[in-house]
Amino acid sequence: MQISPLIRRMTRHKWFCPAVLLGLAALLGVYHISRTVVISEDGVLYIKMAQTLPGGYAEICRKFPPGFPMLLYLARKLAFLSADFSVNLSWIHSSQTAVLLTQLGALFFLWKIGCRLFRPVWTFAGLLILLVLPISKHGCDVLRDWPHLLFLSAAFYALLRNLEKQSLLGWMVSAFLGGVGYLFRPECAQILLYLAVVLSILFWKQRTAANAGRLLTAAVLIAAAWLLPVLPYWLYADSILPAKLPAMVRSITPDFFSPSNTLPPKTSFPTALFDFLQDLTENFLYILLPFWLIGLLHFFRIKYLAKNLSRIMLTVFLAVNVFLLLSLYIGWGYICRRHILPFIALSCPLIPLGIWLLSYYLHCQSSLFLKVQTRRIFVGCLMIAVLTAAPKLAKPLHYDKKVYLQAAEWISEHIEPSARIFADDKRVPFYAERQIASSEKDADYRILITSRKSATNSPSADSILQTWSNGKIMIQFCKTAGSIK
Repeated sequence: MQISPLIRRMTRHKWFCPAVLLGLAALLGVYHISRTVVISEDGVLYIKMAQTLPGGYAEICRKFPPGFPMLLYLARKLAFLSADFSVNLSWIHSSQTAVLLTQLGALFFLWKIGCRLFRPVWTFAGLLILLVLPISKHGCDVLRDWPHLLFLSAAFYALLRNLEKQSLLGWMVSAFLGGVGYLFRPECAQILLYLAVVLSILFWKQRTAANAGRLLTAAVLIAAAWLLPVLPYWLYADSILPAKLPAMVRSITPDFFSPSNTLPPKTSFPTALFDFLQDLTENFLYILLPFWLIGLLHFFRIKYLAKNLSRIMLTVFLAVNVFLLLSLYIGWGYICRRHILPFIALSCPLIPLGIWLLSYYLHCQSSLFLKVQTRRIFVGCLMIAVLTAAPKLAKPLHYDKKVYLQAAEWISEHIEPSARIFADDKRVPFYAERQIASSEKDADYRILITSRKSATNSPSADSILQTWSNGKIMIQFCKTAGSIK
């Protein structure tokens, strides 16, 4: 039996491609979890929040959206029902597993979205590329980006799917999922904007008084569905507005392009645009960006957009996310590189689309490729793209932080369990299972990581108990002034 026809028949089965993607993502996730050196520093913060639940729910809401700490708490309860809650490693593994499961869920909805907008082969290839990009390794870290993307993509898929049926229940489901996503990141409120755009388009097609009444009723019910998960959070929160919103509002004043002297943004528009393009290029590993641009220019041609409401909504989605990222850059002065994940995830099928267009052009125009089938050129280019990303994919999470584990192991063996430790990076006392002090005045010991710029003076030689170094990072474990007798 020939292999090629067999593969063709298998790929035409509607569940084959998503099953392969999810299976590959699960294998990569297990690999990264097993080889994780340390989790991110933000992950320690989220786990410490989760450890205060359920009693500390109100306190979390006053400072932070509670969705991700709640997810980690539930994962810990389900995974280690009889384990000791003081064991931080069990929290780490259960949290990483929970984030991995949300990554699998997000990939499923990204597949469903892609199949409504692109050919299945382009969607499959695009998500395959997404899996091997370095940004996907955060799906095994204790971070809220993939959980947020899960609910954002689920809400967006519910919206696209309901464009055909146009049922009120479908819009309410989309709004509810967006509300749940808001508990992870406030950016998920953008779903309300997309729903408003869709309802406005539908009303514009039939501008009657009866249709206006139905639109108003739908808007009220959609708002109620969105508030259903959000309202309990708002009841405890000190403010219902995201902390970064004032900075974003300041960035879109009339002085957006030429900042005023009275309210200067932390970053100018040209700088923000350059940083955004740099982050996009680095996340696409440079080699993939030209293919993405080719696919982008082809996909968003006006004559195709006008005939397809789903494409219009994807265009709005990408434009809104670029606007949010630039506003955060300008108003806040900084944005984490992984915040670009939703933009990349939904636009990844544009990369194989660009590869396919280039392959077809080479086949038609170049005598060198005339005898080579277009799909073979496409597969060859795709494999080159995947293999380019593979070396970075193989590296463990935070592989350069092994010295943190060395310090944590020594501290757990030589320092009393009741000791309070203040550290530049909270991962060291967290892995050592020692109390983390909020300030040096309240601490018994001090951990100084000299690879970071710190205003703290160098410790005296007689206060240093132990030192670790890996060439790039030096960790000094010292007594604090109050503990020196």
